[in-house]
Amino acid sequence: MGYQMKRLIATMAVLMLILGGIVASLPLFVSSSTVRTYIVNHLESLTGREVTFRGDPGVSFNPFLGIEVSDLVISDPIAGPSAPPLLKVDKIQAQLDIIPALFGDIKITQYLLLRPRLNLKTYGNGNSNWHFKKGQLHEAFRHAQATLQGDAEARSEEADLGTFIIVDGAITYEDEIAGQVENITSIKGNIDWSNTAEAASIDTTAIWHGEIVASKFDFSEPLNLMAGGESQANVVFESAPAAIEFSGSANMLSNLFIKGELTLNTPSLQRFSEFFVTGFTDIYLPGTIDMAGQIEATGDMLRITEAEISVAGHSATGVLTLGTDEISNASINGTLAFDTIDLSSFITDNSESISQLTDSTDAKAVKVDLRVSANTIDAGILNLSDVAAAVNVTADNWTVDVGDSQTLGGNLIARIGKRKEDDGPLILMEVTATNVDAAAVSELFPDRAVGITGTGNFNASLRSKNFADFLSTKGLNGSLEARLANGSITGIDMTRLLAGTVDAANNNLSDTELGDKTDFDSSKFNFFIRNGIASISQSSINSSDNRIQIIGRVD
Repeated sequence: MGYQMKRLIATMAVLMLILGGIVASLPLFVSSSTVRTYIVNHLESLTGREVTFRGDPGVSFNPFLGIEVSDLVISDPIAGPSAPPLLKVDKIQAQLDIIPALFGDIKITQYLLLRPRLNLKTYGNGNSNWHFKKGQLHEAFRHAQATLQGDAEARSEEADLGTFIIVDGAITYEDEIAGQVENITSIKGNIDWSNTAEAASIDTTAIWHGEIVASKFDFSEPLNLMAGGESQANVVFESAPAAIEFSGSANMLSNLFIKGELTLNTPSLQRFSEFFVTGFTDIYLPGTIDMAGQIEATGDMLRITEAEISVAGHSATGVLTLGTDEISNASINGTLAFDTIDLSSFITDNSESISQLTDSTDAKAVKVDLRVSANTIDAGILNLSDVAAAVNVTADNWTVDVGDSQTLGGNLIARIGKRKEDDGPLILMEVTATNVDAAAVSELFPDRAVGITGTGNFNASLRSKNFADFLSTKGLNGSLEARLANGSITGIDMTRLLAGTVDAANNNLSDTELGDKTDFDSSKFNFFIRNGIASISQSSINSSDNRIQIIGRVD
């Protein structure tokens, strides 16, 4: 080993001995009473509240060199003596600046809080226990308010805070007025707010509503925001029920108002609603939801413009407004333009409709009023194009009104919905189709014995107990009227039928009565549909050669 290397090792060893000596002698230079006085005075000066802790401070070496105190308590002056304090910390480790400490000057800029318990409460009289009425934080807050109100003589007030490392923290918030209690547990992370005049950052993980949540909040002017002004804000929120990112501004001039860019992803609207306890749990939308756009939001309203939304793989653009009223009834309003919609993707084995509205007696309800357009909609037995529709949902019913669409070579307007009945839900559909290709309609029923061609107008009134069966036609009941022109009935020759005989024993048409087709100039058919099977009654077929009336039913 070379001389220079030996000299370097020796120097390092001496430095380590000196540092160890300084650390070992730190309690000699910094008395426990000095540290106690500093910590108590500093926290009481900040909050204006009584601060206590148990025992004498001791030296700590992990995770940094500093002073350790136990059972620190900041009081809640509004609560009674038996109520929990505003803040209780099992142990605090305060990092000391070593050199100033050797000369008796205590400077602490970083704290580790082990098992802090923050108890926030809004009392029935409207007072909140976290609003300090004196102390440096109060003064900084008051002068920030004065500045916002245009007081040119308001003095700049600042308070030194620091960096706080949280280990196994918990927050309880109780609102006596609303009767609500929220709990956040297993909090771990950092709060970096060195001075009230500077930016603040909060980076934590926690358990909220039974889910692990990772969040990061950055505020450029946090004190200005709390005083009722504006601050730039960046928020990242990640959990299994939802991932949210926001970048923009927040303003508390009267109530919280935020404006900026938002992206959101959730595996389902139900899981999102259950996690955030919104009123949208009753709206059934399977599949993931991705959303991005410009937002404006208050405590009870969120409006998204320039929105790009994907629901179960269906992409749309438009404007949405989500809100709640004074009794937490939820509402969704807006316009969405889709390229394609496949209704079958909204049907699962566990769902009976595209909207599962609960039958509970809860006073809360959800209302939906959407204007929807789509280039194409696959509705099971029908394919629609150039669709313009309205979606409305109330506590017990929902409807989709198709104001205009193209299908089967013609035009279609329709209303489909769910209505609450005494014996359960009922799916309803009213359809009016004009200038439709009758052959295309006939092809919707692959098991038919006969077919129809021509151009016609159709009116249908259909119902079913099950939405999935409704789309597949298996559970359809109702009526259908068709008025046709210049076509034919394929698979049966009515002239031969009238000239032939009927199998009286079985009341069925024999093969001799079936022919190629029956031509007509005009015709009218009335169908009754039961469990997906159509029967015909009171119908007529007119041509230059024949005028035929059909009375009764023929399956």
